[in-house]
Amino acid sequence: DRSPSRGLGDVYKRQVLFRMKELWSYMAVNFTNYEKYAKKIKKSQHLSEYSSVVSSLFAEQDLID
Repeated sequence: DRSPSRGLGDVYKRQVLFRMKELWSYMAVNFTNYEKYAKKIKKSQHLSEYSSVVSSLFAEQDLID
């Protein structure tokens, strides 16, 4: 009995998630109190989880001038 294959869409989503998480390792420092959000972004495993954390960061913190 073989386990079901993940479709190519899942592979692409994971690649996108990895790239975006890498980008946020540089961008997060431009926000106030970013540490908690950066950690959650780094730990996110799904695009929906990642998106939720990023939305919270924009809603709850300010950009540093």
